[in-house]
Amino acid sequence: MPMPVFSVTKFGKPVLLYGGYRFNKYVSCKGPTARYVCNKWSSGCRAILNCLTIREYKVFFTTSKNGKPIIICGGNRFNQHSNSRGPKGYFVCIKRRSGCKATIRTIENAIYNTKLQHNHD
Repeated sequence: MPMPVFSVTKFGKPVLLYGGYRFNKYVSCKGPTARYVCNKWSSGCRAILNCLTIREYKVFFTTSKNGKPIIICGGNRFNQHSNSRGPKGYFVCIKRRSGCKATIRTIENAIYNTKLQHNHD
């Protein structure tokens, strides 16, 4: 799992490097949530990363290569559980089969409950 890297452009604008791609901060973001769009947006790429700060963790809402919603929080990946219905989302750590109990609950992509105690590195 690649870790996102925060940097700045040569003009001092915030940029996020993730998975070999560059994402520029969307201008009209305010508050603890920031939206980053692919720097190839004008060429038709519609990749978006939403970033939220929870405690000391940066949280990213994105999609997998199969188009499924995922959350990256503190370097750990959370996949959407099959019980997620409607506006409610239930995300589990990818190490769940190994016994990890870490979860994130969302309503309309807003986090309202977290259990971020992992039993792995």
